Amino acid sequence: MGKLFIVLVLVVVSMLGSGQQPTLGPQQALPPSYIRSVELDNESGQQVSLSVTFQSGKIATFTLIAGLDLTIQRTTSRFLSRDVDAITQVTLRLNNLSAVLDQPAQGVEDRKYTINSNGTITRNS
Repeated sequence: MGKLFIVLVLVVVSMLGSGQQPTLGPQQALPPSYIRSVELDNESGQQVSLSVTFQSGKIATFTLIAGLDLTIQRTTSRFLSRDVDAITQVTLRLNNLSAVLDQPAQGVEDRKYTINSNGTITRNS
């Protein structure tokens, strides 16, 4: 028993010294990564058309009037619980130009964007 303990300690210490993480138990699951909501602030001075695609495949369309903001989030109901239907893509159309917001999520995100008066889009979070 004592020899096995010493061998195990030496293995862990050598792995730590080499920069490797010891894996003595089952693999850990990765944390979730998805976009829970998107808030858009329209400071462009013009109307913006939006198309939002959700993980379920549903597509919602909106018109965002100049000077207003909009928060988009969708949930689905299952029995007694509500699940987030993650946002996978947002397409904005302004003056015959379009922009696609589809950067992958890093963890669970609530994103905020500003549509600027010069037509550019700034991500605030």
